[in-house]
Amino acid sequence: MAHLIIHLGMYQNDYIEKWLHNLLLKKGISTFADLPAGKLKIVASDITNGRMLIFPDDLPKYNINPAKFSISKAVMMSTSIPFFYRPVRLQTKKQKAYIIDGALLSNFPIWLFDAKNPRFPTFGFHFLKDTISAEATIPTPFHLAYNVFRTMMQAHDLRYLKGETLERTITINPGEITATDFELSATQMDDLYQSGYQAATAFLSTWNFEQHKKRRKERG
Repeated sequence: MAHLIIHLGMYQNDYIEKWLHNLLLKKGISTFADLPAGKLKIVASDITNGRMLIFPDDLPKYNINPAKFSISKAVMMSTSIPFFYRPVRLQTKKQKAYIIDGALLSNFPIWLFDAKNPRFPTFGFHFLKDTISAEATIPTPFHLAYNVFRTMMQAHDLRYLKGETLERTITINPGEITATDFELSATQMDDLYQSGYQAATAFLSTWNFEQHKKRRKERG
């Protein structure tokens, strides 16, 4: 609890940055300049300025050259779950901003890749439970704050996916697994894989891109 009060989060989140950086280097990738323009977008939340931060598009607002910014650092910022992980400071000569998990503002930004007349469909893969779950016991302010955040995110997703987004989203039921279950067993990982495989197979068996485009035009 002392870490939460002093550092604004229980744990550091630099492990995922180092792990992903090493994996990307094996493929000759380090910064956004190493990828085709527009092929990767990562969402985070700037809680200093109260706005969504989209990497690499918004980096010029912070006087940062997108071509020189590390992809692994952007992912680390995007996955900094409030209370669990410490906010990441994005500091330049002119300003300092605290960045946390993009889910705070947009947990499923499938709209990022939308085009008026798309040549290819945009599919989303989303872990989604049928009901909102929360802890039965809330012993500390930390647990209270976390449950408020988790309930807000789950309720937002259940509402948001009722619209046209649902027809291009592969929803995967994670069972009892949550985003903060960091030590999954081999059985749990296999169950999660099978759930995703079955969901994708069922979805693609009925998908029709031409019908989807027609419905989009009808909706304007």
